[in-house]
Amino acid sequence: MKTWTIARRAFIAAALATGIAGPAVAGGHQVIDSIHFLIPGGAGGGWD
Repeated sequence: MKTWTIARRAFIAAALATGIAGPAVAGGHQVIDSIHFLIPGGAGGGWD
């Protein structure tokens, strides 16, 4: 049971470190400037 707790803590620590350091490392690699969604909402738009 104790090894499971240590493994879980290590996994959570690695996930947090990746989540914090990831955007800082990838800051200069912006791929998409903007995303536009076209959502039909008029008559016959197919919302059935």
